[in-house]
Amino acid sequence: NFHIFYQLVEGGEEELLRWLGLERNCKNYRYLVQGDCAKVSSINDKRDWKTVRKALSVIEFSESETE
Repeated sequence: NFHIFYQLVEGGEEELLRWLGLERNCKNYRYLVQGDCAKVSSINDKRDWKTVRKALSVIEFSESETE
């Protein structure tokens, strides 16, 4: 779902963002601003990104599979 894109842009490591050709600003991506709300105060996308990465590791996704 689209939430992972917010999480990636906000929480992704700098090296990963560079490799993907992304910038750390959700407003730069039409896909993320169509709802006119790039940030939700009750959601911590950076923390959620770390949670997703940890979960993928727990279920044994390799680094290449997560990229």
